[in-house]
Amino acid sequence: MHGFTPAQVAQICSAAWRDVRPADEIISYILSDGDPMPLVGTGLESVVQSRFPDVSEIELPGSRGERLWMMDDARRVVLDLASGSVWHGVRSNTGSEGNDASCDTNNPWGSSARFSTAMHAACDLVANGAREVLVHLPQMAYTSDLGIGMLEAYSGRQIIDSGVAHAPVADTFMAEKLIQSELTAAISELKSDLSGTSLRVTYPYSLALLGFSGMAYSWINRGVLPAKAQAYERIAGAWAAQIVQAGNSVRTSLLGGDAVSAVSAYSGVGGGLGLLFDALGASFTDLGGWLLSDVNLESLGMDRLADVAAACDLMVYACGPIAVDMPGGLHAFAQVGEDVGVPVVVMAQTSGLRKGELPNLGLAAAYDVYPHEAFEDLDNATIAHSLDAAELKRREHDIARQVTHIAQTWGWD
Repeated sequence: MHGFTPAQVAQICSAAWRDVRPADEIISYILSDGDPMPLVGTGLESVVQSRFPDVSEIELPGSRGERLWMMDDARRVVLDLASGSVWHGVRSNTGSEGNDASCDTNNPWGSSARFSTAMHAACDLVANGAREVLVHLPQMAYTSDLGIGMLEAYSGRQIIDSGVAHAPVADTFMAEKLIQSELTAAISELKSDLSGTSLRVTYPYSLALLGFSGMAYSWINRGVLPAKAQAYERIAGAWAAQIVQAGNSVRTSLLGGDAVSAVSAYSGVGGGLGLLFDALGASFTDLGGWLLSDVNLESLGMDRLADVAAACDLMVYACGPIAVDMPGGLHAFAQVGEDVGVPVVVMAQTSGLRKGELPNLGLAAAYDVYPHEAFEDLDNATIAHSLDAAELKRREHDIARQVTHIAQTWGWD
């Protein structure tokens, strides 16, 4: 939630519940749906620390929010690219959230070149024995060149056919064509450097690259002039076709999965990085659902959620604001509750969920800590500025008060 890590939210909720029902047994899962929160980031650090006592962080030179953690003697790697590249819309101030100075509020076109440092670090770990790499991407990002900037910087190749070696960030999409041979070679090189590892990409919510629900349309919803978004989609469509061609040409076989597509649910996440990682052969899933999946929990020696839930009387999912998209973690959580016959309650910072919607979502009830905030037009920069110590204390009290209400309503002997 705003101002609180997943571990802090779990601690606040558990303590408040025990104040009302001290005899109850509480089992907590530290989770994140990967959507950056003010003063917290994506929450991935909290999740990693709760599951891997031996986690260590690698310093990334020039980082603007990217984080890289290694666990299990560097056999597992988590690379969080979401915390420092999010673009919220026209209300964000230029230069905030780690934005490049050239990315103004109505022009979220930006280069992904700086991510090459993080990818080099991850590939170095793969060369030294890492066997699992998880890369987390934001849904919306101002680094919106489909990962071409990262590929250029990583490989040292000139991929953008712009007539100059490095076009200014704001002019990146003035180049309508990529050099296909260089693009294919760069993708092949990065794919080779990642070979021998399980590459998984996670994201908070679905976002296609092209189409009516694609990136350009989402830009318009966030205040970008339609003409600018249309121009972006036209050039991005041409680039996407070349990335798809390059990605399919370097795959040894298509039998293991579908062909690369610009209209996949994940192709537009991370400013189009989703499409590039698809070309590299990564597997994709929403972060919350992956963290609760059987295969992930069992790989960590943890009990499956269904086995734990079957012995419970109630399942409560605490999370930040729920907007248009249902958090993947909540969806997976509710599905387990439905499968084992245990009621599922969601306590969101805000949600606006209507009572009639809950049965279709697998929920027994929904509670909002701050229902009025669902109607306030606030961006993360505004929220972060207002979260001083006194406000955080008040919010902690309000979360605890709502948990108390849920415990008194749903607790029984």
